[in-house]
Parts: sequence; structure tokens; C-alpha cells
Amino acid sequence: MINSLSRIKKFGVFDDYAKPAGLNEFGAVNIIYGWNYSGKTTLSRLFQCLETKAAHQDYPGAQFALVDEDGSSVNQSNVGAYGGVARVFNSDFVEKNLSWNGATFHPILLLGEDTIEAQNKIAANAKLIERCRMAYAKHRRLIDETEQRMSQDRTAGAKQIKIRLSLVEAFTASHLNGLLASFDAGKAAAARLSEEDLAACLKQALASDKDKLEPMPFVRLQPTLSGSIAKCTPLLQRVPQLSSTIEYLRENPAVANWVEHGLTLHSEATACEFCSGELTSERMGALRAHFSKDLLNFKNELSVAKKSVDLLQLELTPIQKSSFYPDFREQASEAHRELLGAVGAFNDQVLKLSASMARKLASSFEGMELPELSDEPERNVARRVAAFNEIVAANNAIGESFGKLKAGAVKKAKLHFAAEFFAAERDLGVAKRLALHVAHRERMEKIGKALKAESLELEAQISFAQKGREMINARISNLLGSDELHIKVVKEGESDRFRLARREAIAKNLSEGEKTAIAFAFFLTKLDELEDISKSLVYIDDPISSLDSNHIFQVNSIIRETFFKQDEPKGEWKVACAQLFISTHNFEFFSLLRELPAKSKRRYFQTRKLSPTVSSFTNLPASILKYSSEYHYLFSVVHNFHNSADKGELETLLAVPNAVRRFVELYSYARIPHFVDGTVDQRVDTLFGKEKSKRILKVLHYFSHLNDIERLSKNTDLICDIEHVVADLFELLEKDPLHYDALKASLT
Repeated sequence: MINSLSRIKKFGVFDDYAKPAGLNEFGAVNIIYGWNYSGKTTLSRLFQCLETKAAHQDYPGAQFALVDEDGSSVNQSNVGAYGGVARVFNSDFVEKNLSWNGATFHPILLLGEDTIEAQNKIAANAKLIERCRMAYAKHRRLIDETEQRMSQDRTAGAKQIKIRLSLVEAFTASHLNGLLASFDAGKAAAARLSEEDLAACLKQALASDKDKLEPMPFVRLQPTLSGSIAKCTPLLQRVPQLSSTIEYLRENPAVANWVEHGLTLHSEATACEFCSGELTSERMGALRAHFSKDLLNFKNELSVAKKSVDLLQLELTPIQKSSFYPDFREQASEAHRELLGAVGAFNDQVLKLSASMARKLASSFEGMELPELSDEPERNVARRVAAFNEIVAANNAIGESFGKLKAGAVKKAKLHFAAEFFAAERDLGVAKRLALHVAHRERMEKIGKALKAESLELEAQISFAQKGREMINARISNLLGSDELHIKVVKEGESDRFRLARREAIAKNLSEGEKTAIAFAFFLTKLDELEDISKSLVYIDDPISSLDSNHIFQVNSIIRETFFKQDEPKGEWKVACAQLFISTHNFEFFSLLRELPAKSKRRYFQTRKLSPTVSSFTNLPASILKYSSEYHYLFSVVHNFHNSADKGELETLLAVPNAVRRFVELYSYARIPHFVDGTVDQRVDTLFGKEKSKRILKVLHYFSHLNDIERLSKNTDLICDIEHVVADLFELLEKDPLHYDALKASLT
């Protein structure tokens, strides 16, 4: 374990570095943050000397001293005797280990078990797989032949059903297949109809609209004899009490009626039209007195009551059997006959009462009793009317649901004929033979796949390179989110080699992001070659340099999964290797690294550019740790420059162009969010105006990465413009007080 850097001299941008006072010692986990070209990769090359146990060939005159946990110095003179194990991921690792032009490269060799027994098993499996293939082909052919015959039979069967039911809509083999698929032996038996039921079903199914009958009218009879009985009873019993009655006429009603009628014919006569006898005024007065007004009123009352009784007689309209559907014809005829009998019985009762009233009219002075009558005929009529109307309602319902009933009958008939077809197929054993062939084919396929999987597993066991391929491909898939890019093992002579493939073709023209993902996956998998990673130092330099933000989360997740462990779910977090170094320029990734476990074992450092040719390695300022986003951090850098008394001081000036460029990108995008085709130049033109944007863009583009150390020293006129660019930026920010005040608040 390395505790600290003591000195670095003539090692790239670390021209003459000495450990500053207060520099923290390294921990188990060390996070290094620094902008591009600040010395992160150079520092990784220093640790590469521990891996190769030799001075770096690019810095032949370099000197360095690292202090280990025992206090001993590891330097350029004794690094060959370094007893630890170190592994470094940086651009040198990628260049040395991977090929991006389609060529092969060295595989990752993991421990396998190359045994004669495994080889023999693979050979035996190959023979069995061939036998399975042949059996599979045989049963596949038999399945095709059987399915073709079944298809032909079912097509013919469907055609017969369509003809039998005179179907207008389509009914093909596909429809028949659907019905057959719903059957088992029990359901098919239940769907079959008896001859009688089938005949009735077909009759309904084949019925046309002209078979639909007009609805039958309901019988509307209201027998109400009981009310008339109550009214007529006192009239029959009443005897008129008149003072001038002629006894003879009272005792002889027929004569009385004849005389009463004759009075109207002799109102002015003086002689009788019958006998020519004289009609004296006295005799005419006596007769008129007998037939007084009271008697006339009583007879009128009797006459009205009789007429009301006569009106109670019921009339029943005859029916035609053909007016009813076949299922109801007999029932309706029988019910109608019973109703007719009930109406006759009721009318007999009415006639009895009417005859009594007629006799009373003829013998008004005779008291009479009501004839023997019963209310049962009245109740019987009501019952028979209800029974008949119930049949009418059921009959009419058929007409109302004619279409539904026909559709239901067609469905039942289809199921019946399909069930017959099902039984015929079962009797012939076609479906059974097909199921048998399918079962044999599936069994051969299952056995063949199992044998292939077993052989692949055995091959992976006896191939060191295959093991590495499997693990690296899993990590590439995890990082890129697909299996499109992967590593294949190819033979070159007697050796296994790795080759990058896109699907099945050789992979070329990879994006920088794809290269980064593959290289990092390769490095992590190569760590598995170590005998004991817990005793090793691992240095990872900028593993996300060309990846988008989605992949940054995946890289962080893989680092967490690979290097941080717990013995039990809620136990202490442990670092899988002896010491872990991770450097990055990306603030978003840096923020994620701060969330890694084992916080107490973590230390933070920074690489800083002091001049175009000199960098330093220091503790990470606490101010950087407090920012939760890159945007806030960039604002702090630009704000410090804006408020600096010495804006020409080189160390301060070096940090500004990158910070301003990135801050302007983020700020302008937040203000004017374009779609994909929008550029920062367009947004700056819109926000600052054409005139100011020319100077701003000229400075930002020229100094954006400072990858040429001569640029700062040779362009003092542009250096002076940086101060004006920052001033323009703050002038714009101050016009948005809510945003500006929130940014300033993040500095405290």
C-alpha cells in the first residue's frame, strides 16, 4: 500500500514536484479530480511504474519517490524490487491491449479444467446431437404431412358446415380450428344434439325473415258480474206500493202489459180499437192512475239494469293456429278452447240474471228472488285469460328476438357439426398421431439443446480464453446496454485470440464511447487473472472520458459492484483490493464517486495546472466537495476569477477558459433549450448579441482545452479578452436576478 507521493521530477507536467505541507496520506480509496491536461494521466503513468516494475520509457530521466506503508521509499532506482502488485487502466493500457481495426489481440486467460474426460464427453455429445437432429427432421416431416392432411380435411369440413347452414358470412378452416381447439372429449360430447333437437335447431337456424310472424294481440276480457248482482238483487225484490192500482191488472201481468201498451194507442180515442166498446173518461182515468209515473220510473230502472246486465256478455275472437309459432300452436289452441268454455259459463250466468230482470219487468208488482248464481265463472275467465296471454307473450317474444334466436341456433349447429368432426378425427387417430410426432420432435429438440449447452459448458471449462470472453462480454453488455458488440475467440494457429465483433461481422469504426466501454470491461475482467486482488493496488484513470451520461451511471455501478463488498447485508463495507485510485475530469462522475461505500476509507485529491508546462498534486479543496453539481462548481471558478484582484496571475488564468466554456454551454442551454441541431454558438449569438458573441466565441474556442502549451504564452491579446468575456457574462447574469442570486447563494 502506498501512503504518499514524496517527490516527482522531470515526469511530464510534474517537472519538479515536492510534497506540499498538509498533503493527506492516501487511503484505501482515493478519488482524484482534475480538468483535462492537468496531469491525471501522467500521474497514472507514475503508478504504472509499480505495475511494470521499471521506469517509464517516455520519461527516461525522471525521478520519483513514493512512500509505502512501512515508510520505505519506492523510487526510480529500486522500483524493480517493488514487492506489491499494481494494475493501471489508462490510455496506454488501451493502446497496448486492444485493437480497433479488426485485428486480433491477446485473450484474457482464466483458470480452466482441460481434461480428457471433458473432451471425450464433447465427442460423445456430438454423435448424440446428430442423432437428435435426424430424428427431429423425421418428425418435423411427419408433422408437416399430418398437418397438411388435417388442413385439407378441415377445409372440406368447414365448407360442408357452411353449405348445411346456408351461411352468408365466412366460415373457413380457421373458424373450425377455433371450435375444435375449445373441445375435449367431454365438451365435444355435450355439444352434440339428438336428431330431434338438431332438426329443431336447423329449422330455427335456416329460418328466413319471411318466417317471422306478426305479433298476436293479447285477450282483453274483464268479467264483472258481481257488481251487477249487487245492483239487481234489491230491484227484483222490490214491490211498488201505489194507491190507485187495479187489482185485476196486478194479478194479471200479461193483461196489464197489454193495457199499458194500449193506453198509448187510445190517448184521444173514445172507443176501444179491439172491441169497439165505449171508453169513458172515468175508465181512462182509472187506467192512467194504475199506470202512474212512479210505476213508469220503476220499470225504467228495471229496464236500465237489464240492459247493463246484457252488456256483460263476453265475446272471444277466434284464433288461427298459423298465427302462432309451431312450438306454441297446440298450447294456444288448448288454452283458447278452455278460455272459450270459461266465457260460455260466464255468459250463462249473465243470461240467468238477464232473464230474471225480464220477468220482473213483466210482473213489476211481483217480488222475486235472485236466481242461483256463482262468482266462480268470473274468476275462471280471469285465470284462463292470464294463461292464454302468457302463451301469447312467449310466442311474441320469439318474433322480437328472432335474430338472436336464429344466431343462437346457428352457433349450436356449428358446435354440433364441429363436435361430429372432432369425434371423427379422434376415431381416425389423426390428432393422436400428430401429438405423438410433436412430442417426439420437442423431446429431440430439448435433448439436442441440453447436449449443446453441456458441450458449450465443457468447452468453456477447457478453454481459458472462453472463460474470459464470457465475463468480458457480460460487462460490455452491461455498459452499452446490448449484446451487439462482443468479443469472439478465434484460433490463430494453436493459440486462442480475441477479436471484436459487431453481431457476427468484424467490428470496425467504433465510436469513442464504445472503445472506452470495451477497454474498461477488458481491464476489469483482466483483474480476475490476479491470484489475490485483495493484495493489489488498482489505478483507474478517467474510465468515462468518451461516454454519455447514461453510461456514467453504469460505470459507477460496475466500480461499486467490483471493488466494494459486504460480508453480510448490513455489515461493514470493505474494499476488494488493497488500494484503489480513481481519477476523473467529469464532475458528474466525480459526484457519483462521492457516493461510493466505505466513506471513512476515502481520500480526495486534485491535479492542478500551475502553468502551461507545470502541474501540482494537492488535497482537493473542501469548497469543491460542497458543490452538488458541475454547474455550481463552474460558477464558483468563474466568480472567483471575476472578483480576483490579480486576473493576470497564471494559475488563476489557466483554470478560467475551460470553466467559462463549460459554464456558458450549460447556462445558454438552460436559457434557450434547442433540439439536437442547436449549437452553443447559436445560443451565444441570441443571448449576447452578434457583436459580443464574436469575442466570446473566439476566446472560448481558442482556449477551450489548452492542449497546446504554447497558446497561452503566444496570445497575450486573447488572454486580455478573457477578462472582458467574463465581465460580459456577469453583466448578462445580473439581468436575471433570481438565477444570479441563487448561484451566489451556492457559494456560501
